Amino acid sequence: VLEKQKAELLALIKKQMKLIDVLKKQKIHLESSSLISFQEDELIKYINFGVPNKSSV
Repeated sequence: VLEKQKAELLALIKKQMKLIDVLKKQKIHLESSSLISFQEDELIKYINFGVPNKSSV
C-alpha cells in the first residue's frame, strides 16, 4: 500500500512539474505577444505620422 501511494505521489509531482512548465511557456508567450503588439503600435505611429527628425526634437 505504501509503495503504491509513493508511486502515485511521484506521478502527481511529475504532472505538476509538466503543468508548471506549460504555465511558464504561456507566460513567456503572453509577454512576447504584448511586446510585439507594442512594437506594432509604434510602427503604425511612425507610418502614420512619419519618423520625427532630430531637428524637430
